[in-house]
Amino acid sequence: MEGWPEGQRPVLIGSEIYRHSSYGPKHPLAIPRVSATLDLIRALGWLPEGAYRDSPRATPEQLARFHDPAYVAALQRAEATQRADPADRERFHIGAHGNPVYREVF
Repeated sequence: MEGWPEGQRPVLIGSEIYRHSSYGPKHPLAIPRVSATLDLIRALGWLPEGAYRDSPRATPEQLARFHDPAYVAALQRAEATQRADPADRERFHIGAHGNPVYREVF
């Protein structure tokens, strides 16, 4: 990529996991925006060779470095049971406010 200092070239970080997620019918990403955008970027040649980095799936421990560990645990419970218990729903808005529970929520 020309015009960028070495070590400062922009990269696009993503994963094919987003292409295959169902998200559930009420999730804002149920419309395949991410995959359609990536396909368009590639089709138009806007993504130079070497500018894409695949993002590995984060572990619960990695997520807990940024998120409250109780939130990570609540997402795991919601995915396992396909529902958010009232306390988790109230505290973390899981299953509410455009944040539905679906089979791949965690």
